[in-house]
Amino acid sequence: MRVVLANQATEAKRQVTFHLVDATDGITAETGETGGQPQISTNGASFTNTGIGTLVSIGSGRYYAYLTQTAVATAGSIIETRYKSASTAECPGDSVQVVAFDPDDAADLGLTNLDATITSRAASATALTNATWTDVRAGYLDATISSRSTCVLTQASILSDATPFAGASIATIATGVARLLGLSHDNVVIDNQTWDSDNNLTGARLRVFSSAALANAATAGGSEAADFTWTMTGTYTAALLSLFRKVRA
Repeated sequence: MRVVLANQATEAKRQVTFHLVDATDGITAETGETGGQPQISTNGASFTNTGIGTLVSIGSGRYYAYLTQTAVATAGSIIETRYKSASTAECPGDSVQVVAFDPDDAADLGLTNLDATITSRAASATALTNATWTDVRAGYLDATISSRSTCVLTQASILSDATPFAGASIATIATGVARLLGLSHDNVVIDNQTWDSDNNLTGARLRVFSSAALANAATAGGSEAADFTWTMTGTYTAALLSLFRKVRA
């Protein structure tokens, strides 16, 4: 996912890229799509031509286009991009997150920070001097930290402010981590595919297994017990994907 500063004025920093492949085999790079119109979806809204320019060829099936400054005006927006023509397969482009900080500012990300005059933040009377630090404070820097605090970190205290696992057990957290690992394509098996008359994928089952051995032993349409199972469905309008849903069983 690309990160773009909200209301970014520099066009080159609003660039998104696409890799376009042939509609017939889904592999061969398409090289004749210069000037084609990609689309964007902001925060899950319907795809639209508004907010993005036309394609410019890089070569070998790679293209770029520029988001408009208006498209990236609001921090927090998530923008998805896509392109489809008669010659190409459905081709997702870059995803973009619009942020309130400047990822290109190496010094401080454009965030407000303290100025160089530290004395403007504290009166000189309260500043630490060599005398007050060495003579008064240093004696408290012993090795036994517990003698200075009765606070003890426990599982309950760590989780009390955690979201979304507030009050969860270690087992619950472990299950959540396992699910995330599965969704990142670790020991995944996809089967039970269904297709429509245009050869578009309309449904499938996704299973996550705890080991590579179990995943390799799984059979198409089989009943092998998986750690997690999702049902995936796709809905198409005029042969274009209009809705994708993945639901955990």
